[in-house]
Amino acid sequence: MQGRDKLTYRIALRVLLGVLLLCGASGAAAVYVGPAAVMGPSFADTHGVDCRTVATMKSNDGHGLVVRQFVAANADDDLVRFRTALRVAEALRNQQTPHLVQVSVMDTDGPSSLSRMRGRAIGAKITLIGNPATDVEAQAGTVSGFSVWGPAGPDGSFYGIRLDAMPEDIEKMLSELEKISGCSEPSVSAPSVTDDSG
Repeated sequence: MQGRDKLTYRIALRVLLGVLLLCGASGAAAVYVGPAAVMGPSFADTHGVDCRTVATMKSNDGHGLVVRQFVAANADDDLVRFRTALRVAEALRNQQTPHLVQVSVMDTDGPSSLSRMRGRAIGAKITLIGNPATDVEAQAGTVSGFSVWGPAGPDGSFYGIRLDAMPEDIEKMLSELEKISGCSEPSVSAPSVTDDSG
């Protein structure tokens, strides 16, 4: 009889420990997924962050207006930079209905001269083409872009791995935009270059 009581005690103890372990794990999971699951993604996770216009270039490629803009943003996360570029590009497309719009996001410590706004200075880039008019544009598709993994280095350059986005993922991100806005203009007017030649 005493042996039976001990066996019952051990089983009850194991069940109790199992329940406590399960509750603890569930609590940890709830803490881990809590904010995003309960409140949804943050504004930055969907729209990117505030940015500053550094330079805007406009030209006509024979098929319509081409707008290329370089902006600076303080964003260590590559996806946040990518969504920032996407939001700004969509704002430019809505405002000016260009044939092609391209937005490149740099770090706030990035270059200020146009000649250096290329290569590792770019942390994310989006290109939107209304109606592809050439074989090159048709191959690129109506939406394309990339981001560079990781934050910028002390010199404002990005040394991470380049991550190219799938067109369907970009389209999905576009559909999730609720507030479409460009970047703030700097206190000193950003360089603007216009070329009306074909």
